[in-house]
Amino acid sequence: KINIFQIAFGGGEPLLYPRLVEAVSAVNSYGMSSTVTTGGAGLNKDYLQKLIDAGINHIQISLNGSTPEINSRSRDGYKEAIEALSLLKSQKLSYGINWTARRDNLEEFPSMIYLARQYRVKNINILRLKPDRKGSFKEQILSPSEFIRLGEYIKKYSLKGPVIKIDSSFSSLLCWIYSDRHLPAGCGAGRYFMSVDMYGNFRACSHMTYGEKYDTIIDYWYESAFLNKLRIPEDMGEPCSTCLNFNKCRGCRVICKDLYGDFYGGETGCPAYKSFIER
Repeated sequence: KINIFQIAFGGGEPLLYPRLVEAVSAVNSYGMSSTVTTGGAGLNKDYLQKLIDAGINHIQISLNGSTPEINSRSRDGYKEAIEALSLLKSQKLSYGINWTARRDNLEEFPSMIYLARQYRVKNINILRLKPDRKGSFKEQILSPSEFIRLGEYIKKYSLKGPVIKIDSSFSSLLCWIYSDRHLPAGCGAGRYFMSVDMYGNFRACSHMTYGEKYDTIIDYWYESAFLNKLRIPEDMGEPCSTCLNFNKCRGCRVICKDLYGDFYGGETGCPAYKSFIER
């Protein structure tokens, strides 16, 4: 009713959900597209065919390193992810890799590009590191110089395949790379996407711990005071509020809350910052 065009199944691990095939089929029956993000465990030939028959449009494989050693620094399942990529390579289905940028895997980004080409993936989606229960966030978030290093890698390897995509919460990186080009207006959490968790709570994005109960998605989307406040850019603090990239970026609220203790605060030390005065 509000023209949603895609439903993305993520986790945790969505392949553990016993009604996933049924859910994909339901999405397809309403004329919407569906994607699944998985670590690859349990994705065998038979199960993949069931997803294809149900109408799945795209699969993303989560992989943070081109070798078992690099990947194991942040996640399990290297073998399963590679086996999934090998299986997908033999299919016509669209698929890609989700890669989270961290201090401990940054310098092997060229090797990830090589691996992606080897398995003929359509895209590498670069995710911004978010706080998690492992507690490594503050140690592994990129420094300003590492942020710039990643940007240079992306510029270099964007000239050839696979397509390098950048998650909307990494809007500061988008602004740094593409400078004055027209870009989406920052992270879309609560603005052009939302999340529903396994308990039926509505969230602005899957990384926000704050969830709300409403009778319908429509009620949540239009009536949530939290979403309405999140959509008002004037509430964001310094240095974001005086940055020329402000309306194209807005920063990541989850990161601001964890690093600076202020959900509506600015991202201190952001390499993409451009002052009104400098202009």
